[in-house]
Formats: sequence, structure tokens, C-alpha cells
Amino acid sequence: MTAPASVWLPWPSAILEQLTLVAITYEPAVVGRTLRDLFMDAAEGRCPTEVFETAAAFFNCLISVVREKSKGKPLRRDARALMLQWLPRLS
Repeated sequence: MTAPASVWLPWPSAILEQLTLVAITYEPAVVGRTLRDLFMDAAEGRCPTEVFETAAAFFNCLISVVREKSKGKPLRRDARALMLQWLPRLS
């Protein structure tokens, strides 16, 4: 996966706002799959290192990729609860 060209969002308030919008607009499975893909790409050296240099760069990339991969729709649920579903919990 290559990092998409995206508009740079300053950290943290704009990114947090956009992550909230992603959470309430895209199914948790879509975001979770994108997160796992980004981590796998980084581990295998297929992702530009700039994507992982800062949290801001990583989350900007995540937001852009999710928006490119999927058509969103309002989920009408709690953003925090939806974000907790992005990755599985480990016991």
C-alpha cells in the first residue's frame, strides 16, 4: 500500500476531529483492516517510512486511505465505542 497524496492536517485537534468523523462514518471493520494493512506494509518495508515517522503522519495516512477505500455512511453510534472496535482486544 502506498501512502496517498493527502491534505496535511495539523496535530492534534484537526486530526482528532477527522478521526472522530472516520469513526462515525466508516464501519469499524473497514478502519481495522486498513490499520492492519498499514502495519503489515510497514513491517514488510512496503510503506514509505515517512508514514511512521510521527503519529500525525500515520493518522493522516490512515484517514486518507480509509476515505479512498470505502464509501462512508453515518453510523449514529458513539465514536469512542466504534474506535475501540478497530483492533481486537488482547487478554
